[in-house]
Amino acid sequence: LRGADPTSLDVVRAYGGGRAQGLFRVRLKGALPSVFAGLKIAGPAAVLGAVLAEFFQPADSGLGVGIIRSQQQLEVSRTWGIALVATALGGVVFVITGVVARLVTPWAKPTEF
Repeated sequence: LRGADPTSLDVVRAYGGGRAQGLFRVRLKGALPSVFAGLKIAGPAAVLGAVLAEFFQPADSGLGVGIIRSQQQLEVSRTWGIALVATALGGVVFVITGVVARLVTPWAKPTEF
């Protein structure tokens, strides 16, 4: 929020806007690209965290439980299949977050993959 353009904040003040107007019209708008960049990282990490949590927390179903059961039954192809599904799910979350970021922040320069 502190990295907002000082000139834009001056324009808001010159037109009679207060601190709240500067916050909503300049500072939050300027912070949105960074927020979405963080969400692009956090989304796939959340999928990975959910799968890993199923390793340590007893559950009846889920991708982590499926991996454990397929490893115990020596079903290698099923283990890799579940791992690929979890990877694809993380990728889908990443892409959806990127698309939403492009729609919400069209003024921001696109980030490289």
